[in-house]
Amino acid sequence: MFCYQCEQTAGGSGCTKSGVCGKNEDIQSLQDLLLFGLKGIAAYAYHARELGVRDEEVDKFMHEALFKTVTNVSFDLNDHLGMVLKCGEMNLRIMETLDKAHTQRFGNPVPVEVETGTRKGPGILVTGHDLLDLYELLKQTEGTGIGIYTHSERKRNLRSLAVRF
Repeated sequence: MFCYQCEQTAGGSGCTKSGVCGKNEDIQSLQDLLLFGLKGIAAYAYHARELGVRDEEVDKFMHEALFKTVTNVSFDLNDHLGMVLKCGEMNLRIMETLDKAHTQRFGNPVPVEVETGTRKGPGILVTGHDLLDLYELLKQTEGTGIGIYTHSERKRNLRSLAVRF
């Protein structure tokens, strides 16, 4: 066990055998997993908000889960397992929300012919997860000779965007 989640952390550096606060390694691991999941949910929710869309149920869950991990000293294993499972549900929900927001803004992706391979000149490699940023980047680099490259599963969406320019 290594836990550094609260102000009661042993010696200010981390609890290693059991938590000074009373948590055990199972709770500590579930809380770490929950915090990791919340970071992903927050990222997707941020991108959805950039497109003007939010999900109140996801927002409510974020508050509940942060309370469960950051300020709560209830270490019921079943409660924590349930919260981690709900985190998975909320992650899928916010990904669906973001996908709908992308589709509303940019339309449904369609396969198009694009140039493959490399070419001389400057280029920018992007992950392709934030279609709004990709859209803005394509607009900003239009006519400059700067190539925009992606390797993500959103490639079709980027191709659809690129065809518009």
